Amino acid sequence: MADNMTNLIELILTGTSLQIVEIEEIDPGESYIAVPFGFRSLPLIVASLADGKRVVCEDAWEDNRMHHYTSRPDNYPENVATAQLFSLTLETAESPVGITKFFSGDGLERLPQVHEFGDVTRWKKVQGIEVSYKLRHAGGRSFVETLHPDYFIFEDERAEYSVFYQETHQTVTAPVISSAADAFMRPHADFEEFVRADLGELGQDAFIAQVEVNAALARDDMLEAMRLSARHFGVPVTYVTDILDLK
Repeated sequence: MADNMTNLIELILTGTSLQIVEIEEIDPGESYIAVPFGFRSLPLIVASLADGKRVVCEDAWEDNRMHHYTSRPDNYPENVATAQLFSLTLETAESPVGITKFFSGDGLERLPQVHEFGDVTRWKKVQGIEVSYKLRHAGGRSFVETLHPDYFIFEDERAEYSVFYQETHQTVTAPVISSAADAFMRPHADFEEFVRADLGELGQDAFIAQVEVNAALARDDMLEAMRLSARHFGVPVTYVTDILDLK
């Protein structure tokens, strides 16, 4: 294995839990995709694992930044492709034809303003989500893979997380959002790309809870949003459920 490959970690799914494991070596008989370390890659991670591919990324704790893969490293093994977020189209009530954002891959960038500013995490139910990734393979081969996930969660350079949800979808990410939040957002607090300073463990817990609650609100699951909120603040969930007469 090439020396630079020792900095890769692997993302695996165990049930609904997204986990990070170390790689001892790249298996020449497997197909790998190297992705940016974050929520923006979650639809591709889930779809790739379901398709039998293995998913890797640069070790977030080593580099403290996200690798956007604007090009494929020449010394990656031939069976390791790279993925770059290429475009996102959101269909909203105000923009039924869709708002499309193309990404250069040079940094975290920002989305079109589909939210009001003011909250560090926000959610919006939209009529359509179409997210595309540019996959680069050895020998210069490349193509764009387009997915229609239930959720697309986007982090920008302000360390703000936008949660988008569509009811009609092909790729299901909802079951792994909680474990993905824990896996991604704690390292993000130390990423040099994010302008927001590390808020400590309590701040990280709050960010993670906000994303989980917003994901529940986006799909109109008020009961789950209340349960998650109660759990975060240490309020007995059964107590809150009884008060609100929620079953």
